[in-house]
Amino acid sequence: MTLEDHERIQELLAGHILHALDEEEARQAEAFLATHVPTGPQCLAAFEQLSAVAGELALAAGSRRPPHLLGLRLRRETAARRAVAWVGRGAVAAALVALAGVLTWNLLLTGRVRHAEARQARAAEVLTTVVHPASKVVPMAAESRALDEGQLSAAYIPGRPLLYIFGSLPNPSQGRVYQVWLVRKGHFRSAGVFVPESDSVWLKIPVDPSGYDGVLITEEAGSGSEAPSAERVLTASF
Repeated sequence: MTLEDHERIQELLAGHILHALDEEEARQAEAFLATHVPTGPQCLAAFEQLSAVAGELALAAGSRRPPHLLGLRLRRETAARRAVAWVGRGAVAAALVALAGVLTWNLLLTGRVRHAEARQARAAEVLTTVVHPASKVVPMAAESRALDEGQLSAAYIPGRPLLYIFGSLPNPSQGRVYQVWLVRKGHFRSAGVFVPESDSVWLKIPVDPSGYDGVLITEEAGSGSEAPSAERVLTASF
């Protein structure tokens, strides 16, 4: 199967997740889901990561006013609770503990919602890029024999100064990070460091890929390195 075939399959999978396919394309996507995706590691990894992000979209939904009848019931319940004139000290203590738990949960939930919104935004940008008719989606090849799992792809639209790297990758060793390098005529420019989140990667790099020959990912100590180490993980050529 050619690189163009893989790009076409990933476009269909992205459209399938976004429910943006016509009937014929939907049939093709379902056929690929039944045949190619289970046996194609690259497409399977991309589909699983995009599906995982779609599962978190509910957390990013805005607040809504409850239906009229439900609102009336909630107001009656809260009014009845306010009418209670006395509670024991044990109940007060329990209420304070419960309130503290609710406040803590609200803070955690707010952070999770914001994080989900950020993931949603990055995933939407990746999907928009992948389904663009002029986009280039380049699977990254493993450089390390120790990498027995993980699939990343680089995606960009020629002429636009943005490069996306997405897919799945296991965490690096303790105290280490992955570092992205842009390659041009044997020279390397660092584009930043990252650590996968739940084995998923969604990177947005503000650079025009047409000015480079490819991209390299290495595993580095601490907060990164000034030059690529010998621990090369993945690479792709533009």
